[in-house]
Amino acid sequence: METETEVTETWLDSTIDSNEFTPDEYLCFRKDRRLDFYAERTYTEEGRGGSMRLSENLNPILYTKGDADAEVVWCKVFLNPKTELLIGVVYRPERGGEPNLIKICNSINAIDSDNTIILGDFNFREINWTQCEAPSALGKKFLSCVEDNLLFQLVKKPTRVDVGEKLGASDHRSVSVQLRIPVPRIALTDRKVYLYSKGDYDAYSETVKATDWESIFAKKNFDDKWSILQSKYDEWRDKFIPSKLVKTGQRHKPPWSNYRSVRHAKKMKRAAEVKAKKTGLNVHREQFNAAKTNVDSTVRKAKLDYESALVDQIKTEPKKFYNYARHFTRSSATVEVLEHEGRKVTGDDSEKAEIFLAI
Repeated sequence: METETEVTETWLDSTIDSNEFTPDEYLCFRKDRRLDFYAERTYTEEGRGGSMRLSENLNPILYTKGDADAEVVWCKVFLNPKTELLIGVVYRPERGGEPNLIKICNSINAIDSDNTIILGDFNFREINWTQCEAPSALGKKFLSCVEDNLLFQLVKKPTRVDVGEKLGASDHRSVSVQLRIPVPRIALTDRKVYLYSKGDYDAYSETVKATDWESIFAKKNFDDKWSILQSKYDEWRDKFIPSKLVKTGQRHKPPWSNYRSVRHAKKMKRAAEVKAKKTGLNVHREQFNAAKTNVDSTVRKAKLDYESALVDQIKTEPKKFYNYARHFTRSSATVEVLEHEGRKVTGDDSEKAEIFLAI
C-alpha cells in the first residue's frame, strides 16, 4: 500500500493550490522555488521545488527545524505510537553552486532523528558512491556532510534516462522505498514487587494465630474455604510485607552510561558496524573493530571517573556512595539493623553511612 509520494522539480508556484493534485486522505507538503533562494540572475523564473504527499494515517507534521532558503522540505510521520520517521525531500540545482549546497548541508545538520530518509535529486552524478569519492570540491563537501550525519547512500545507480521507464514527463526513473516497520510491544502496566526479606513476620504470625478460623470456615465448602484463605493471604501480605513498583522495561543502567563520551563512542561503533555490514570491505571491518575497542576503553575510563568523583564526595554525600556500593556487590544481603552507642538504626541509609564513616 502506497502511503507517501515524493516529487522534485515540481514546477509548482503560488498560483497552483495543493488540493488540485492531492488525493483524498492525503496531505501535501511542498517547498516551491523562490528566486531569492539563489544569487541574483541565477534563475529568471520561479518553479521547480520539492513536494511530498503523505497519508493522513501517518499523522504527518511539518518539521521546521531543518527549514532553509532552499528547495528542501522536511516532515515527521508517526509509524506507530513508539516509532517516528523523519522524511526529507531535496532538490539541488547545479547552478545553485556552493551557497545553495551550504544551505542544504546546514539543513541536514539540523535534523535530530535517528530514523531519517532523504530523497530527491542532488545532481552529483560524479560521486562514486561505492568508494565514497568525489572529484569536485562541492562533491567532497557534500560527502563530508553525509558522513558527519552518519547517512548512507542506498541508490548507487543513475536514475536519469533518455529512454525507458520514466516518471511522467520527467527524464528520471521513479525510486520506490519499502520500509520494515517495527511492531510496537504490548503496553504493560507497572509491576508490584514484594520485598519479602523486609517483612514483619512477627506481626504476621500473631495476626494468623489470633484469627478465629473455625468460625470463618464454618459451614463452608472446600472452594469457599480456599477463596477465604487466599483473600486473607493477600490482605495480610499487603499489610505486613513492604512493596515497590517496577516500571515496565525498567533496567538499571550504570550512571556513567549517560556520559557524553560513552554515548558518542557507542554511536560511532554503531555507525561503523552498519558500514562494515553494508560494504563487507576489510578496511571497514577494521574500523568497526577499532570502534569496539574504543567503546570498551571509554566505558572503563568513564567508570573510573565516576567512582573517583564518588570517593571525593563521600564526606558530603555518603548516602550516594553507600547505595552505589550496595547495588554493585554480588550479595543482595543488606545491613538491616545497626546498633551504635546504645541505640538501633534501621532503614535510613544516610544514617547508616554516617555511622560507618565515623567508625
